[in-house]
Amino acid sequence: MKKNAPRHLSLEITLPRMGIPVWILLGASLLVPLIGLLGYASAVPGQETHTLLTRARWQALQVHRQTLGDYRRLQQDLEQMHRVMAVRPPDPVATMLLAQRIRARHRAGAVPSTAARQALMRAAELAVQVSHGDETDLAWHSALREAERKIHLLQTP
Repeated sequence: MKKNAPRHLSLEITLPRMGIPVWILLGASLLVPLIGLLGYASAVPGQETHTLLTRARWQALQVHRQTLGDYRRLQQDLEQMHRVMAVRPPDPVATMLLAQRIRARHRAGAVPSTAARQALMRAAELAVQVSHGDETDLAWHSALREAERKIHLLQTP
């Protein structure tokens, strides 16, 4: 053996046993990705940077999503009202059924959409009255324009 040859050292390390069961480690390793997926699914749409989702932001996001849902339903019912009232003379049964459906669908909803929901319900009531001959088309058109305006305001931030 050469005099300057490196010597091999052996080092033995003993770590105390932590006593953590394997199922806890597996659960924690599965929980972390699930929390990440939850954060991805609840991200604010259109926001480029990621922010901490606080309780207030979560509630605001829920109201925003509910308002978007209300907006879509209001738009659908508005289009349906246009189709029903386009037939001359309007069918009283069809307008009454549509008005009942609108009242049932839009009785409750997000706070920001309250005015739009009430305006559409008012236009639906007037549509029923027009179909029965109790009200003029002018009153219905005026209420419809007001409902369209309020529904459009929901879309603008």
